[in-house]
Amino acid sequence: MNAPRDGGTSIDPPTFEPLRPASHGGLAALLLAVPFLWVAALIVVAFALRYGRFVEIALVVLVVSFLLAIVVLVPMRRRRVREEEDFRVEENP
Repeated sequence: MNAPRDGGTSIDPPTFEPLRPASHGGLAALLLAVPFLWVAALIVVAFALRYGRFVEIALVVLVVSFLLAIVVLVPMRRRRVREEEDFRVEENP
């Protein structure tokens, strides 16, 4: 909360307090497993419908969406790591 405008007592600004750091193993497993699960699901659906052309289109869509996710998630991860490091420095001067 910010300081009140009516001239009352000031309130300390909020601080960033992460619940816990994300585990590296879990993140790595998730990033590796999810694209393969999508590919497997798309292949099963395509063969169930007997349209091989849809497999190719689905793989292209998958690759494009995965690359877009990487473009979005990498900066978010860097920002989170930076905030966690700043929090550790503020907590332990």
